[in-house]
Amino acid sequence: MVNEVQYSQKIHAFEIFQKFEYGEIEPILRALVPENRKRLFYFNTINELKQYKQILLECGRKAEALWSVTNSERMDSHQLTTREIVLTEHRFPNDVQDLLINSAYETSINIKDPLV
Repeated sequence: MVNEVQYSQKIHAFEIFQKFEYGEIEPILRALVPENRKRLFYFNTINELKQYKQILLECGRKAEALWSVTNSERMDSHQLTTREIVLTEHRFPNDVQDLLINSAYETSINIKDPLV
């Protein structure tokens, strides 16, 4: 399922304007999108985050995956830097086009980037 969310300056909750349901995620991941377009993906497991990040990288996208810092599977320095920028500056780092997250971030991030 893909939800299109309209951006506004004072967002307290989001409203779904368009809802699309898909049987498979790979066509979405592999879809050609402009280089300046950024996307946020939510997946349930770290294995899914890694798997789908790899597909995005193979497609030439600059992708990063984030999960909980308390998980036994540690994130690398680029992931931690990405996490810090997302949480403090409310934007994707310049070197990230696609960000993949799991439930560790479902209520803790605010993205104010109109390109997402």
